[in-house]
Amino acid sequence: MVLRFLLLLALAGGLLTLAGCGGDSESAQSGETVATSVETETTGEDEEDGDGDAEESTPEEALEEIEAIGPALDDAVAQYESGDHAAADDAVGDIYLDHFEKVEGPLGEENHDLMEDLEKALATDLRKAMEDDAPDEQIESMVADIKADLEKAEQELAAAA
Repeated sequence: MVLRFLLLLALAGGLLTLAGCGGDSESAQSGETVATSVETETTGEDEEDGDGDAEESTPEEALEEIEAIGPALDDAVAQYESGDHAAADDAVGDIYLDHFEKVEGPLGEENHDLMEDLEKALATDLRKAMEDDAPDEQIESMVADIKADLEKAEQELAAAA
């Protein structure tokens, strides 16, 4: 009986030790996150690109990205109208990640409201409409509105460049 009790006590102690090790690992990861946040704050770098390097686009670079967005949107609309709604939705997501994210910073400095409107239109509204199988005409209209706002963004950024 005593032997069984000691065996259970040893097992419980071992489990607590293992649980404690997991906590230490999580604490270390949390500490790394805090250290990264502090480092970002002290260097003044707010945004990170896909490589982990903080980087802000210039107005000139943002203008180049806007030029790429229009044709990419046309391709997404063509995919949508051909019936491949999922591919079109993915394409719009790629447009946002690959191009518009590089526009956000410079445009936000010039016209924050326009930047937010475009962000919502691309990242949320258009993708949601595609996911909901909206009529082709609605998608075309939404893309036309986005392109009109992109023209405004071009004007704002050209003035800043």
